[in-house]
Amino acid sequence: GPASAVACGQADIGLGTDTAGSIRIPASYQGLWGIRTSHNRISTDMILPLSQSFDTVGWMTRDAQTLAFAGNALIPDRDRISLSRTLLMCDKLNECVTPDVHEAFDHFCNGVRSAVSNERINTLRSIDQAPFDPMMLDNFLSIFQVVRGFEAWRNNGEWISEHHNDIAPEIAARFDHDSHISHSQYMRGLEHLQQARSAIREIVGNNTLLIPTASSTAPMIMPNGDISNIEDARARTLRLTSIAGVGGLPAINIPLQNANGLPCGACLLGPAGSDRQLMELAKELYHKSISQ
Repeated sequence: GPASAVACGQADIGLGTDTAGSIRIPASYQGLWGIRTSHNRISTDMILPLSQSFDTVGWMTRDAQTLAFAGNALIPDRDRISLSRTLLMCDKLNECVTPDVHEAFDHFCNGVRSAVSNERINTLRSIDQAPFDPMMLDNFLSIFQVVRGFEAWRNNGEWISEHHNDIAPEIAARFDHDSHISHSQYMRGLEHLQQARSAIREIVGNNTLLIPTASSTAPMIMPNGDISNIEDARARTLRLTSIAGVGGLPAINIPLQNANGLPCGACLLGPAGSDRQLMELAKELYHKSISQ
């Protein structure tokens, strides 16, 4: 809803929450700037929760400057952490995306490489030899599904039970699965979440990480009602979005286009609490890249 309103020019700012990518992915699909803020950077006290361990405030705009204006209003305090001048890239994560998105992302990265001597970024570093291999991403996703699932049912299970027939079948099936997650599984999940969050934050450090936002452009609706391609795109995308989600890190979608002019995105992640600096850096990298 908010993404469509902004993309169609009906609103300048679309406000929402990002738990698994609900800001970043609509922004990527509709050619918008979108930010998921650091976990707990903005209060969620008056927000209907899905999963408190992952819910965070975010917003979408058609341009980077409006994104920053909204950030100045919603995050008036200065960042308490300083970004380093190192930008991390992980080519392994490109395996999660379709060839057309890979091409658009690679083109953007080449522009960033050409601009790397600017005062904000002077070093590019590959982290392919270490983390974010398929096993690690599957582990992040497993932790996310257990913790988010238990909390989502705890927060919304009663309402879901009363309106089960009004919910799309694939979403109802997820809630059915969530309803069977035990408290002991949840407690183990929280323990694993803390360990994974620490590991991700150690990998990122005070640096920024540039990855594809989503696994594809917006999936097509098939005429026969088959949604397997949508579910496949969702599963592959969650492996990308889980890095910021499990890490509790801020992440910004930078709008790109594939060769056919369809929207896709690059995602810039930073250390927790670096939201304001990350917005400025994302804007700078975008303008530096397109000027090359």
